[in-house]
Amino acid sequence: TGTTITVTASGGTLTGTTSMTTTGGYAEFTNLTLTAAAGTYTLTFASSGLTSVTSASVTVTVSAAAVTAPTSTCVTTSATTALSGISVGGLADGSTYLVSVALANAPTGGNLQITSNSGVTAKFGYSVAINTNFTSTVFTGTLANVNAVLATLRYVGGSTNVSSTSVKVTASLENASYVLNAFNGHFYYLNTTLLNYDTATTGARDAAKAMSYQGQTGYVATITSTQENSFISTNIASATNIWIGATDNLVEGTWRWDTNGGSPEAGKQFWTGTSTGSRYTADLIDFASWSSGEPNNSGNEDYALTNWGGIGNANWNDCPATGCGAGRQSVVEFGTNAADNGFAVGSSTYSYANMTLCGPATTLSLTTSAVGTVSGATFTTQPVITIQDVSSNTVTNSTATVTAAITGGVGGTLSGTTTATAVSGIATFS
Repeated sequence: TGTTITVTASGGTLTGTTSMTTTGGYAEFTNLTLTAAAGTYTLTFASSGLTSVTSASVTVTVSAAAVTAPTSTCVTTSATTALSGISVGGLADGSTYLVSVALANAPTGGNLQITSNSGVTAKFGYSVAINTNFTSTVFTGTLANVNAVLATLRYVGGSTNVSSTSVKVTASLENASYVLNAFNGHFYYLNTTLLNYDTATTGARDAAKAMSYQGQTGYVATITSTQENSFISTNIASATNIWIGATDNLVEGTWRWDTNGGSPEAGKQFWTGTSTGSRYTADLIDFASWSSGEPNNSGNEDYALTNWGGIGNANWNDCPATGCGAGRQSVVEFGTNAADNGFAVGSSTYSYANMTLCGPATTLSLTTSAVGTVSGATFTTQPVITIQDVSSNTVTNSTATVTAAITGGVGGTLSGTTTATAVSGIATFS
């Protein structure tokens, strides 16, 4: 009796009453909570002068984030349209949400804006400035705060149509060590250990393949678009002169994404030759961003670094496996392939809001009919009217006033509030 026992966890954060005093040689812990990434953990109980004891493994699962968004929304060219109906949820109470928003295939002049940023924090290289144009942003916050910001999201119309434009929203549990690309849904991790590229078991390639994040196996990053190249250049802190998974070690001058790298693009060729060479298009992955005069194979240089010279320099240089004189950091990517629209479903939840062009408002559509049978009593269900264009799209920027009146039956009086102003194209009577 009177012995103090303290419990610790092998990882994550253990909260609750972590020290108990025994009564009759017995101590009961009643309110412990372990917050951690998905995986297995143990609890160790210790007391001064006594041999400690460790629990059996405890398996931690992480609740999946959920994104709610309309399947489509109608916008007007060269106008501003509120994007309503977008929210996130699903994680355990008290979780910090990581949310990204991107405007895919934005038309000329097309942008997004938010009108509130209260309580959220932008991730490195992103902004949550209000009333400021952007095509992508990533931020963190509590459930209430991120949803309050999403509720202010609006589309600023461009000068061309939006037939292939969509808003992509992703949500995940925040982990400060991993960076989310708002456009492809992949996570990236900067391995700060200075490594050669291909040293067996200890090089950058094998180190990346030994990592996993939320069910996705890592690989040294493959850069397949201007957007991804810019993202790695500007949104990963301290990422200077870092390994990417490009190599011509199998055939000199035939640049591929590392055949043994474990990426979805493994073995795909994207470049032929040296600095005077050209993009290779047959494998349909032909993006490259070589620095001026590179690649030059000066001294048997068969591997590639990006951000050559510093963050913001989205240029590549070929180097020997030893990294042009020193081991290098590497950027590890966790993603999948085109079969899931490029999103790592195991690590983030995403939703699309596809855009269509609104025509002028031409029609009222009865979405919800009034329900009620007692004379003089308020309808138990009030009517809802949708303002539509000639193609039956909801005109989401309409603020039209709708008036209700009796047009059938014999006599009678309609009382109450007989007008309703549309909000995002929906007029609700109350």
